Amino acid sequence: MPGRLRRMASRWPSDHFLFPKLKEHLSGIRFSSESDVKTVAVNWLDGQDVISAKP
Repeated sequence: MPGRLRRMASRWPSDHFLFPKLKEHLSGIRFSSESDVKTVAVNWLDGQDVISAKP
């Protein structure tokens, strides 16, 4: 990664803390398709109180 991009990336907020919580939410659920997984994951993420980096 070029130096400038690396410095910019270090300022972006990290949302990696969400992954263990999402994994816990999805555990034990059986999905019939990939789109079902995506729908449930997106709905869960939409319900989280997260500060967005988007303007």
